[in-house]
Amino acid sequence: MIETGYTRNGKRVIIDLISFSKSISSSPSNPNQLIQDLFDLLISTEVDQTIKDNLKRQILLSGQTSDYYWTEAWNNYQSNQSTANFNLVNTRLKALVKYIMNLPDYQLS
Repeated sequence: MIETGYTRNGKRVIIDLISFSKSISSSPSNPNQLIQDLFDLLISTEVDQTIKDNLKRQILLSGQTSDYYWTEAWNNYQSNQSTANFNLVNTRLKALVKYIMNLPDYQLS
């Protein structure tokens, strides 16, 4: 549903992760808030903060240490929805959601 979608009866359904992020997060440009909101929705158990911090640093920040890297990428896409800006944001959101959905805690939810 996230990567290639699901096709049935000639109709393809794929999750728009940017719209999804906007709908579930009060502040999707804030990487900490976005990750917390995703965990609140997708995981029914409490997950250690170090996992969330590692996801933020490795996926949303692409190894950077400052949160503004994600904030700037998100805001750039919101103001200029070019293919490059879309790919930057969407690729990271896909990786983040796929990682969360592969956690054992997600499977227990």
